[in-house]
Amino acid sequence: MKPSYAPELDLKGTYAGAPPADLAATLQQVDGTFLTGVIGYALNGILAQYPEVQPLLDAEINDRGRQMLAATKNQCVAESGLQFGFQQSSSFTNSGESLSAVLARLPMAQAILDEQKIGKLTPESPVLIQHGRSDDIVPFGQGQQLARDWCGKGATVQFSVNELPPIIPGMAINHATPYLVGTPESVGYMIDRFNNVPAPSNC
Repeated sequence: MKPSYAPELDLKGTYAGAPPADLAATLQQVDGTFLTGVIGYALNGILAQYPEVQPLLDAEINDRGRQMLAATKNQCVAESGLQFGFQQSSSFTNSGESLSAVLARLPMAQAILDEQKIGKLTPESPVLIQHGRSDDIVPFGQGQQLARDWCGKGATVQFSVNELPPIIPGMAINHATPYLVGTPESVGYMIDRFNNVPAPSNC
């Protein structure tokens, strides 16, 4: 994306921790977890960028769904977790379907979600992707596929896997912990980029 919005930057490298490369799949996995509320973040972002989706979504969500969207528009993760954690998004729709299922049958929504797939672009600078194999928020396969996609486009990619076993699935522990334990690697990686050390790649 850098060439289109910040071509003047001399981008040395990128660190991506558990990137939600496929938003549709992430919305499905996060449903019913402590971070159910982030579905509201995604939908509010889509509505802000694509206002033509508003009437379609309005026809599908109930009063609880409208309350969730209004609340998450101004919340941080902890607030959303406390208010909407472990709720099923099916309680926000008129049909009783999950919000993922609703979006899946709306062609306009599907086109927008497909447009958001990160792997369609090619990074110009080296990238470190870290992902936990047991990530309970962003499916591990997304990070893996993103690395493959970028490698296939000729990018320099280092894909690093955190092997922490599942710990209380749905609490986002396996999503957040790899960031912490991976800090020495990620910080060291970025320091090396600024020092012009050749970037590693396991493509």
